[in-house]
Amino acid sequence: MNEIREEIFAGRKITAIKLYRQYSGLGLAEAKDAVEEMERKLREESPGKFTMGGLDGSQQEAKSAKSVSGVQEGKGCFAVFIVLLAMAMALVFVTVWC
Repeated sequence: MNEIREEIFAGRKITAIKLYRQYSGLGLAEAKDAVEEMERKLREESPGKFTMGGLDGSQQEAKSAKSVSGVQEGKGCFAVFIVLLAMAMALVFVTVWC
């Protein structure tokens, strides 16, 4: 079970499910449900132990936007909204006048 917990903490849920199936003999759906329940409990009990896995398989601590250099929390959504609004207005303009 410790190995399964470590996989969950590392963000490798699929590996945790495989291990759970191997040790318990349960089917895929049952093992998935069990691992997800374990993950839910572990997140409540020890949220600081979870890491975020990179695409290359490396592990890094989960960071908030405030702790990442060059990233400001809450910035960027307004610009996306303005761009989408401008595109919608252009589409309406082209539809009405052409």
